[in-house]
Amino acid sequence: MNGSDIYLTFSELESLDSVGSKAEKHELFIDIHYLVRGSECIGWKAHSDEDVAYETRPEQDISLYENTGAEQLLELEPGMYAVFFSTDVHRPGLRGKRGIMGEPIKKAVVKINSNLFKSEEKGDGDAASRFAPIRAENVPRNQSKTP
Repeated sequence: MNGSDIYLTFSELESLDSVGSKAEKHELFIDIHYLVRGSECIGWKAHSDEDVAYETRPEQDISLYENTGAEQLLELEPGMYAVFFSTDVHRPGLRGKRGIMGEPIKKAVVKINSNLFKSEEKGDGDAASRFAPIRAENVPRNQSKTP
């Protein structure tokens, strides 16, 4: 991959109950969680000003949260993935729909530096701004008629 801007980690863990587990948020890196084995739920909610981290480690790009209020549970089975941005608080490693505490989970997490999506030309825009927008009038239409 691309060294420190894009990298892959593999984790093997046992599923947890949501009580006592920690939620996390990253400012710099986008996370793509891909489930290889097991059944996993990941708690998710949009970050708000009411969410207060009890621990922040900028050098590791992580803020930890104990109580984030209402979360939506994302249910992952092998072959499924979830993407988390800097606006997302997520609680990985929760027991899946089988509800088995301690179920073995194997997952891959791709970490992508969000600065890769910023336009160098404009300084603060995103990479998509470098491309012409797709509008209906820009899309070629099939001029031939079928018999």
